[in-house]
Amino acid sequence: MLEYLVIRLSTIPGNVSRVVLDSAGQRLSPVAYGSLEEAAGEAANRRVLLLLSGLDAVCSRASLPVKSAARLRQMLPYSLEDTVAEDVDRLHFAAGARDASGGVPVTMVTRQRMEGWLADCERAGLNPDRVYCESDGVPHVPGCITVVAEAECTYGRAPDQPPFALQGVSLEETLQVTHGGEGETSDIPHVMLFADTEGFARCESEIDGLREQGIGIDAQLLREGVLPRLGATLIDVPGCNLLQGHYGHKTDWQSWLRPWRFAAALLLGLLVLAVGTEGARYLALGRDDRNVTAMLETACRLNAGSGDLASCGAEVRRRLVTTANGPEAGFLAALDRMALAWNEDTRLEALSFRAGVMDLRVLAESVSTLDEFTREISSSGSFQASIQSANPTQDGILGRLQVTADPQ
Repeated sequence: MLEYLVIRLSTIPGNVSRVVLDSAGQRLSPVAYGSLEEAAGEAANRRVLLLLSGLDAVCSRASLPVKSAARLRQMLPYSLEDTVAEDVDRLHFAAGARDASGGVPVTMVTRQRMEGWLADCERAGLNPDRVYCESDGVPHVPGCITVVAEAECTYGRAPDQPPFALQGVSLEETLQVTHGGEGETSDIPHVMLFADTEGFARCESEIDGLREQGIGIDAQLLREGVLPRLGATLIDVPGCNLLQGHYGHKTDWQSWLRPWRFAAALLLGLLVLAVGTEGARYLALGRDDRNVTAMLETACRLNAGSGDLASCGAEVRRRLVTTANGPEAGFLAALDRMALAWNEDTRLEALSFRAGVMDLRVLAESVSTLDEFTREISSSGSFQASIQSANPTQDGILGRLQVTADPQ
C-alpha cells in the first residue's frame, strides 16, 4: 500500500511536525516533532507531501478559458494582480485542477519564501513530491462552512470558495468572514468545526452562544493535532501543488535510463542487425529483379520485336487469343495438361507444337520418373503421351515425348 509522509513546516526551528498516512488517509504513525533532517530520514519509499504555513500563502480562484497549463501560468499573474498587494513579479502562482464550474483554484506565495523553503529541504536531503499550502487541507464538507481551529490560528472554507487562514480572530469573526461579512448570523449555513486541544479551548465558550443564535455547529476534537486531518484531505482531494513552472521537478533522464543501458544497447544491436539483414535482402532482390527484367526484355526483343515489357505482354496476350481461336487451339489445352502432370524431378529442355502434336524434350531423374510423367498426362483421357526415346546423360535421362489429342 502506498504510504505518505506528510511534513508540516513551522516558524519555530526544530519544531517540524510529521505523520505517516496510508492512501486512504488513515494514520500509520503518531505525530512526531523534530528537525527537517529527522523528517527526511523517514522519507524512503514514501510519497512526501510538504505543507507550508497558511499565513504565508494566499489561496484564491480564477476564471480563465485557456486549457494549456503553461499558458494558464502565464495569465494568472495578470488576472489576479488586483487582488494582491504584492508586486506580481515577486509572486509564484500555482494552479490546481479546474472545477465543475470552470474555475481554477490558485495558490500564491512570494518567490523569496518559496526558494527559502526549497533551500531548507535541499540542505536536509529532502525531495518533496508535492508542496501545498496547509489551508488547502481544510476538509470539503458540502453545504457547510468548515473551520479548523488551532491555538491562535484559524483556517476556514465556505462552500465553493477558496480556503483561508486567519490569526487572532474569534470563531464568530471567522464565520462572518466566510459569510462575506453581511447578513444575519442566522443565515450562516451549518458549521463543521475541527479543533486541536488548544483551539477547542479557545472556541468552546463561543459554541453555545452561536448555537443559541440558530447556527448549527458540529465540533470534532483532534487530539493528535490538525496535521493528520489536513494530510488526509490533501491525499483525497489534492490542492494546488506549488512545484510548478520554475519550481517544477526536472526529469533526470540520465539516472532514469541508467538501469536500462544494457537492454537499450542490446535492443539497438538487434535493430541494427535486422535493418542490415533486411537491407542486404532488399539489395539481393533488387539485383535478381534487374536480372529477370533483362532476360525478359531480351526474350521480348527476340519474339515480339520490342524490348518494352508492356508492349511485349500485350503481344503475348494477342497471340494467345489467336492461338485459342485458331487451328492451333489444342496447344493451350495440351500445355495445361502437361503443367498438371509436372513434378519437381523433371526439367523441360524443349517444346514444339505443330499440327496438333506437341513434342517435348524432357530431362528426368530416372526412366521410372519419365514413365510416371507420361502416364499422368495420359490419365486424363483427353491426350495420349508416348515416349519416343530415352537416353541416359550425365544429368539424368533425356527423353523425347510426343503428346497428341485422344481421337476418342
